[in-house]
Amino acid sequence: SIEPLRTVNCTSGSLPKVIPLDTESLSLTNHSLDSLPADIFVSLHHLQELNLTYNGLNHLGRGHVFNNLSHLKVLDLSHNNLRQLFAGVFRGLRRLQALFISDGGLKYLDEHTFDGIEMLNELVLSYNQISSIYLELFQSISNLKTLNLEHNSISHLTGGIFTSMTTLQKLQLSHNKIITINDNAFVGLDMLEELHLENNSLVRVPNIALQSLKRIVAIRMDNNPLQQLSTGDFVHLPANTITLTHCPHLTLIDRGAFWDLPNLYTLVLHSNPKLAYIDSQAFVGLPLLHTIELYDCGLKAIQYDIMSNILGNGLTTSVTPNSGVKHDHHFKHRPITASLQGNPFVCDCNVHYLYEVCLHF
Repeated sequence: SIEPLRTVNCTSGSLPKVIPLDTESLSLTNHSLDSLPADIFVSLHHLQELNLTYNGLNHLGRGHVFNNLSHLKVLDLSHNNLRQLFAGVFRGLRRLQALFISDGGLKYLDEHTFDGIEMLNELVLSYNQISSIYLELFQSISNLKTLNLEHNSISHLTGGIFTSMTTLQKLQLSHNKIITINDNAFVGLDMLEELHLENNSLVRVPNIALQSLKRIVAIRMDNNPLQQLSTGDFVHLPANTITLTHCPHLTLIDRGAFWDLPNLYTLVLHSNPKLAYIDSQAFVGLPLLHTIELYDCGLKAIQYDIMSNILGNGLTTSVTPNSGVKHDHHFKHRPITASLQGNPFVCDCNVHYLYEVCLHF
């Protein structure tokens, strides 16, 4: 069994005068500190986890405070007042695996801030005021698996910023102000599985940039001011889940918007109130599609060819404009669920076939 770490927990009040030399996990939280004494950790050679949250820290200096923590694996600096981080501030933490700096008003990162922590697997910089990412910012942390930049003020993703992050699996960029994504922005993300772009200011799908994601599993672009999904927006991608909900200006899905997606299993397009038109060839080459959600949109009609392409060769499973239907009927040995409820369908020939389909089940 794994033995628990030797832990010291000091919350509020003054800093301890003596910290046991064999301490492996140290929590110093809720203190009123502008900075840390330079020698506070000088003898803690066994320290593996360090929690410095809620201390009001304004700066970390040039990083000498961490020089002797060569065994540290987890460092949490969240909920402080760190506005900037200088080059090499973490250089002594050569075994660091997880770094958390969220909710701190962080604005400025030197392009060499993360030098010296090459073993880092997880970096969380969420809920800050970061507005730009320098080209060399992440070059030294090439072993990263998770990067969280949610709830910042990033407006543009330039080409090459993630080039060195060949092991990254999860990239969280939701709740920023992203307007444009360079065609080469995702070059180097060879292992990326999850891309979160929800709640940004994208007016078009960054379709060329997405082509760099050869192992992508999930793409989430909900709540962006997209006006339409165009031909080739999602094509030749290995993703099994794509979500595009709550896009207030989305009016149409054009021919070939979702084309040749051999692994796509779930397509979520609900709660787009202005979505009134879907081209009959919008969904083509989706052999594994299991669930499509189009409820609470603005559809007055849905062409027969649309459902025929989704379900294959004109053979349909149960689908109804009034409710999401799940059942055990199979086409090509796979169940299909299509949810269309909450649309203002006009009962004419364009939707009559849905009624006919439902009569068979």
